[in-house]
Amino acid sequence: MKLIFTALTTLLFLNYSYACPNLSGNYYCVDKDGNYEVEASQSEENGVTTFFDKHSPEDTQIIIADGIEKPYTDIENGKEITLGNVTAFCKDEKLHVTLFITEGNHEINQAEVTMSKVDNVIKITGISSLNDQVVESKTIYCVPKG
Repeated sequence: MKLIFTALTTLLFLNYSYACPNLSGNYYCVDKDGNYEVEASQSEENGVTTFFDKHSPEDTQIIIADGIEKPYTDIENGKEITLGNVTAFCKDEKLHVTLFITEGNHEINQAEVTMSKVDNVIKITGISSLNDQVVESKTIYCVPKG
């Protein structure tokens, strides 16, 4: 039984790392709130891909695509606070991210985001829900800068 569990874990782990898209580059993105620039990079270590999404020198998001739920934190008044949990994995050349924002012990907001790259254009699709009701659905396209 232990051998089967180890084999399944290894296969799932390998599945996460080999299906990740290459999102590295400098992009110009447009959405309903305006235009912005993003510097994306990624690295792979021990079969796990880590994505770095830099919007400004002070704002870099790190996404570890290993399928493991992790605390989602932010800086508020100079202090790191936990807002909920985030899970990310890759499948079929797409990065999938699920974010749960909690208040106390209750989940109040959930976001599902998928990122892919086709013909050097990044497509980001997302659905956000609040108390199990969809409140926003949008698609953002990011084109290479320069």
